[in-house]
Amino acid sequence: MNVALLSQLRDDLARAQYSLNGLAALWGATAEGARRRGVFAPARRVLAGRDQSPLVTLGRLFLLGEAVSTEALDAALPALGSAGASELGLVASDGDARLRAALSLNPVALVGEAAERAAERAAERGGSAEWWILSDLDDELRGGPARPDHVMGVGGATRTLIAQLPSVAGGSALDLGTGCGIVAMHLAELGAERVVATDISERALTLAAANAELNGFAGSIEFRQGNLFEPVAGEAFSLVVSNPPFVITPRSEDEGARYDYRDGGMTGDELAATVVRTAPSHLAPAGALVCLANWETEWGGRGLERVRGWILDAADRSGYALDAWVIERDRVDTVQYAETWARDGGARPGQSEFDGMLAAWLDDFGSRHVVSVGLGAIHVRRATFAAGPHAQLASVIHVDQATGALAAQGL
Repeated sequence: MNVALLSQLRDDLARAQYSLNGLAALWGATAEGARRRGVFAPARRVLAGRDQSPLVTLGRLFLLGEAVSTEALDAALPALGSAGASELGLVASDGDARLRAALSLNPVALVGEAAERAAERAAERGGSAEWWILSDLDDELRGGPARPDHVMGVGGATRTLIAQLPSVAGGSALDLGTGCGIVAMHLAELGAERVVATDISERALTLAAANAELNGFAGSIEFRQGNLFEPVAGEAFSLVVSNPPFVITPRSEDEGARYDYRDGGMTGDELAATVVRTAPSHLAPAGALVCLANWETEWGGRGLERVRGWILDAADRSGYALDAWVIERDRVDTVQYAETWARDGGARPGQSEFDGMLAAWLDDFGSRHVVSVGLGAIHVRRATFAAGPHAQLASVIHVDQATGALAAQGL
């Protein structure tokens, strides 16, 4: 994306006070809470009685899914203008001489130590400790199915991962499967001297680089395209972080559209297994892996023990003892899992598409005798000494089920 235009956009957003606090003050905490749940009527009702202003225009356009006039957007973004917004791909004509959002542009609050650091930086230079995040439109604003290379914004899984990031000050960090780039920016904010962010999706890297530019991280993050660890072959990091496309998706020809952000293109939970088995070989001494994952439980088995096996395999591959903690925050049956991801693709119960996708998922699970799926986080730390053929014996692995929000439990 055009760096000069992103700089103009940044100045305009700051001038308009386009922030979570600004929006909450604009339409109130109740309407803001409803908006975050995808219910826009309360905020629209409030704005119907408000005079036009840059914040009102931007809120209507990017957060409430309304069309605005070219003149209104020119006034809201005086440096960038509607022409610049169109060039950046932020807006598109609705065919009726008005403009609608073509990308999401959301103010996002930071969490944990990164929030404290950002607040300190903001106090020094003025402005907000929040970031602005560009991504593709979510379900409520899109009005149709997502594109295959859809780039997610900041969802619950991403926030859960960020809340678990350990200190990396002075070290190097890898964000594997960066998506919109917010995890990589958190790593840079936490003081990593070197941050590499990878993704198989060219579109994701484009938006991630734009977000880095928009939020003052230009030059702080190196973006590389490629599959899994291919872009960092032979490199080691103090911290590897990943929210990979771990959704277990049937590999038949009729399961419906595949989405880069959730489908790793492997059978069952093999994508998550590959990340866990490979990451320790890219860890520096005492380096850590933090990742989210889904794992299968076959009839008569236990999914957590399956993950333990992945980590023991990783110890063998790397030749180092690995200390690990696997936390299963939830476990769902195969029908519930299939329903969730069929809905995520835009299908709804009662539609033939939904029924077909559900059948494909259940057939796929049935072929491997899978009865449930675990959802959670995997933490691994590499020992500072080589254990060679005794790596498995020297490894300490805890697997626990801890239902509820990980962040709330201080994990």
